Amino acid sequence: FFFLVWWFLFFGGMFSFSHGFWLYANIYLVRVFRFFVRGHTPLEIGLNTIVMGLSQLVTAPFAVQIDRRVNARTLAALGFAAFAVGLFMNAHLSVLSDRADYFWPQLVRGVSSAFIVLPPIRFALALMPLDKVVDASGLFNVARTMCGALGIAVADNLMWQRSPIYCDQILTRLGDSRTLSSD
Repeated sequence: FFFLVWWFLFFGGMFSFSHGFWLYANIYLVRVFRFFVRGHTPLEIGLNTIVMGLSQLVTAPFAVQIDRRVNARTLAALGFAAFAVGLFMNAHLSVLSDRADYFWPQLVRGVSSAFIVLPPIRFALALMPLDKVVDASGLFNVARTMCGALGIAVADNLMWQRSPIYCDQILTRLGDSRTLSSD
């Protein structure tokens, strides 16, 4: 029984880890993109990205009711699949992207996040003794937030470390195309 409790805690923690990592990394990258590429102010960025938080807030009561009726694995799979769709919806962002292009991906991620938070907690804490649940729940939420901080750090590092390499490659290709067009 002891091993089973830790097994569930491990898998619940891994689900929560991945959600925190990708959620916070995505939030960070979209805001950096909007600031540097689109030139939006922090207030504009905040007002436009509140969609994700509001959609999660509105969806949360429904997610609790659905969580009581649906298998946690099914709910987690659907939530993560929808969250992935929300992430991939950002793949088309360009210099011309504006508020309408950010709205739907944020809405999808916000709704799916409401469905992702509960199942991992249920996985992890289902077999815990009741006297340990309070401490484990707090630790679980701290772990998700710490993994989010890790996601931001990794995204920031990759963005700032690889940007000069990609810029050099683009400039090299542009230089090659200029010499070809002048010939």
